[in-house]
Amino acid sequence: MKPIIGITASPKPVEGQDKHEYAIDSRYVEALEEAGATVLIIPTTSDPVDFAGLIDGWLIPGGRDIDGEHFGEETHPEAKLEIPGRYPMEKALLEETEHGLPVLGICYGCQMLNIAHGGGMVQHLPDIAGSFDHTDGVIHTIKVESGSLLAKSMGTEHIEGKSYHHQAAGGIAPGFRISASAEDGTIEAVESTNGRWMIGVQWHPERTIDRPESKRLFKEFVAQAARFSTTK
Repeated sequence: MKPIIGITASPKPVEGQDKHEYAIDSRYVEALEEAGATVLIIPTTSDPVDFAGLIDGWLIPGGRDIDGEHFGEETHPEAKLEIPGRYPMEKALLEETEHGLPVLGICYGCQMLNIAHGGGMVQHLPDIAGSFDHTDGVIHTIKVESGSLLAKSMGTEHIEGKSYHHQAAGGIAPGFRISASAEDGTIEAVESTNGRWMIGVQWHPERTIDRPESKRLFKEFVAQAARFSTTK
């Protein structure tokens, strides 16, 4: 039986209509299905308790910016905020699944994992001298830390990542480590150090799925979910 990977999805208003839609970039779904998973969409307006026991893994996808109130800062004026209910629901789901569920966070998802565990945020990378533009799908070199869970999962210590962000993880949360960085020093990945398969990557591997290292990351994530499913 295929492992079930949940992906959280926020409601987005439909222009000119009195309704919302839950939209997920199909590339997340395609990458997971190609790696051997069944995908379950989890609305961020739902009760996380209803889903915690159903999934074997959880992908936290990209999104807009996280409100500074969640990490004790004033929100940067350049921030374009995610809907208010998303972060609290995902934090609650994280707390409901602290029993070893494999988690992969991408872009917003990387930042969310760090903040939810007590880490900080660089709210606007252009404010940092020497940083380059990480927006609009720029392709850039990323150095993965030797011996890290991410390096083992991707099978390499050097990749080319595609980025769409102006924020990044700042102070690293207790129980986490930096597992990849860009040439300008921007944190490109964090991971748990407590033995759990929990990785956050700042770039978008689902948008470079033709690259072997991207395929290997999703494949390993799904394999971890399959192993976890046998322990439930």
